[in-house]
Amino acid sequence: IRVAADVTLRHPREPERYVVSLRQIRDQAIRLSVLTEGLLLLARRDARTLVLRRAPLSVDDIMEELYDRWHGSAERAQVNLEVERDTGAELSGDAVLLGRLFDNLVDNALRHAKSRIAVSSRLEAGAWVVGVEDDGGGFPTENRPATLEQLRRGDRLPARSGGTGLGLSIALAIASEHGGTITLEHPVGGLRTVVRLPVTSS
Repeated sequence: IRVAADVTLRHPREPERYVVSLRQIRDQAIRLSVLTEGLLLLARRDARTLVLRRAPLSVDDIMEELYDRWHGSAERAQVNLEVERDTGAELSGDAVLLGRLFDNLVDNALRHAKSRIAVSSRLEAGAWVVGVEDDGGGFPTENRPATLEQLRRGDRLPARSGGTGLGLSIALAIASEHGGTITLEHPVGGLRTVVRLPVTSS
């Protein structure tokens, strides 16, 4: 950020180019802020000082808001985003943190998807089950990650290289704090990340 600002100040330019430079600086600041907030969240979790602001939440509203946040990015990437939102259940949770959980999973899927991301939503044995599936290529049987932690680290997974893995760590932490789990499934030609969270009504 400092280098971008110094270069912008050092070389006079047309107003339009200043706007471009300022946008780049803003985007870098946003990325740094997201990184810092993520590290702080994990530190609070590790120190057992992470506070959930629980409230009754409609799972369909969570899915509707997820679609609203991501359909534009998906369109720009020429990826079709499908989100199911007709479960009719409620859970007790932190709306901001749950939003971040699913944002991180969709962001990860969008990085790898070729043409499609499907977000499924269903009730199963007292739990809300959400699957985030992309068609970014599957893994050979011998190299399939067994856990989200292995996927996050990218161990022996060249098909899913890139990124720091921080978003997946945050997703796992948020799910755990809500009494939930995250597992992996391997449909042909892609990856499905499955979140299970307890519901309060259906």
